[in-house]
Amino acid sequence: GAERIESPATGSTYQSPAPRQQRSSADDDDGSDEEAAYESLRILHPEHEGTVRDNQGHLDVQVAVEPELREGHRFRFVLNGESRGDPTRSSSQRLTEVHRGEHQLQVRIIDGAGETVAETESVTFYMHQASRLMPGRQ
Repeated sequence: GAERIESPATGSTYQSPAPRQQRSSADDDDGSDEEAAYESLRILHPEHEGTVRDNQGHLDVQVAVEPELREGHRFRFVLNGESRGDPTRSSSQRLTEVHRGEHQLQVRIIDGAGETVAETESVTFYMHQASRLMPGRQ
């Protein structure tokens, strides 16, 4: 009685707004360059609607960003609406104490003032941990 459904593409992607018209140096002589938006920011792991199996509750997160992270910017990893760990320049992070069940993960890029510059959509994943009550079940 099961019904087959097609899931959307895996991962979570940030698409920046249309690029602004670039100004020539003659238009702006104060020396400050306005930073262009990130073209994409997406979570590579875990996959959306995927299952992670780890009895210790570890979650390894991997992120892809284009272009590369700018000077002064950091990744902030957000699990179930709460920041986890310190902001980092590393595009991979191990989160600990992730208990079994459904979770939402989001990654943000923040600037030096802590303001969000870009963020992914939330990725839903499921943490599976073996049960001591039923050790033979998989």
